[in-house]
Amino acid sequence: MKTEHLAVSVLTLAVQGALAAMLALPVAAAADDEPDIATLTRPTNTVQVGAENVSQSSAKFGEYNGLDKSGGYLIGNFKVRGGDAYNAYNGGQGVTRWEIKGTDLGTDSREVSGSVSNQGQWSFGVGHDQLRHHVTDSYQTPYEGSMGGNGFSLPASFGGIDISAGGTQNLTAGQQAALQTQRIFTDRKNTSFSAGYIFDRQWSIQFDYNHLSQTGAKLMAASVDATGAVGAAGENSVTLMNPTNYKTDTFELAVDWAGDKGHFTGSYFASLFKDGYDSVSWSNPYWDSTVGGAVSPPPYPTNVYATPPNNSFHQLNLAGGYEFTQATKLAGGFSYGRNTQNSSFINDPLLTSALPQASLSGVVITTH
Repeated sequence: MKTEHLAVSVLTLAVQGALAAMLALPVAAAADDEPDIATLTRPTNTVQVGAENVSQSSAKFGEYNGLDKSGGYLIGNFKVRGGDAYNAYNGGQGVTRWEIKGTDLGTDSREVSGSVSNQGQWSFGVGHDQLRHHVTDSYQTPYEGSMGGNGFSLPASFGGIDISAGGTQNLTAGQQAALQTQRIFTDRKNTSFSAGYIFDRQWSIQFDYNHLSQTGAKLMAASVDATGAVGAAGENSVTLMNPTNYKTDTFELAVDWAGDKGHFTGSYFASLFKDGYDSVSWSNPYWDSTVGGAVSPPPYPTNVYATPPNNSFHQLNLAGGYEFTQATKLAGGFSYGRNTQNSSFINDPLLTSALPQASLSGVVITTH
């Protein structure tokens, strides 16, 4: 009987073991990445509801989180996704995805949005978020007028504040009793819309729109002037609720082209700002008892400040490039912007002559 012996070297065994380990790596990696794959192929919808209690009111603690007042809060979050694109790994052929989500619902800092898309063809999205900035909850003022308004007057019973050399410049007991506490805050509400469409492998278009609304007030130190009234004194200050009543609309439209050797993008951008007021006015309580027979107000002189003027900005942008050879390429861009502002001037009543013109007629051109 003849017996054959096969000799297997240690090196051969090592190589075979290494190859087996390499073949097993994708399986192990897939197992390790299974949670990530599941997230992409089988989305998990979530709804969260919680309760929170704030022990005491504080504008500073709730400055941006919406928890400025004491008491209980019901807070919710949700995220829901779907579409036939998630069934691709189960034999589906669709490419559509949709999503709706909301965060911090129940507070002044909430956000909600939704989107739907057909991969490689079109997309659509809407969103809304808001944020309240609590400035203070302890501001005191004798002025009558609502927070966010642009006119503030003093009651006739308030009287005046004597700033003459013999005046105390202190508030009387009656004037102190006229002080009222106001909560000062500003609200920002943002609404957005976006849409995109791909015509073919070369052409696509994208549109984005955003509407920003800002209301409320911020505190402002304002300087008074005499405005020609007998005994009225200027160069003194008051703290006012400077109104915020702004609306800003922004638009952007872009068209893209991409070829085998070249690319081109053309876009238009616009920003339109509008202030709901053109000025803020208030009563001047300061007077000088040594002037005009010591006649204390009222009537009170009225002071006026201008608020931010309406303005608009439009810009055209062009960019592109072409590859002549692998070593020779040409790329460039051009932009042209036009910014205009033509709100009417606020004339100081003390001026004895008319303004040289009624408005700025301002224009700023920016090219690059």
